[in-house]
Amino acid sequence: MRTIPLVLDKQLENLKIQEKILLFETPCLLAIYVASADQYIEIKEKMIAIKLIYLESSCTANSLQAYYNHVLKHFGKTFEKIIHQNSPFNLEQRTLLQKELEKLPDILTKLEPEFGKSLSQSLSVFARNITKIHTTETEDFIFPFPIAGLA
Repeated sequence: MRTIPLVLDKQLENLKIQEKILLFETPCLLAIYVASADQYIEIKEKMIAIKLIYLESSCTANSLQAYYNHVLKHFGKTFEKIIHQNSPFNLEQRTLLQKELEKLPDILTKLEPEFGKSLSQSLSVFARNITKIHTTETEDFIFPFPIAGLA
């Protein structure tokens, strides 16, 4: 049974199966790594990540739409699988997540160059956005109203 979209075959042809899996799990890994900073993941954090993936899939370059559509299609199951494999989110488990994410630059260099560059930039934006949203939610919880000088 085929799970990777046919249109991505050329871009992914130099990757081993484990590298392909990691590439498609990266948005989930990023979201879980950021969300687990407080050692707990709330359902709203998962929903925010899904919304960001949806935005990436609809606002990104045509060459990345198949990638993000595939990620979005499997996001829920992948998210739950990674949570199950890495709970509880203590320092040791978060370090393992970080080590998985550190493999990504090497994988991106094996991709077709333009696709790899676009995906790298897009994942960087996703990582910044997921971090920004998580940080903002924490700040909003601590300071539920704007305070001059903190914004």
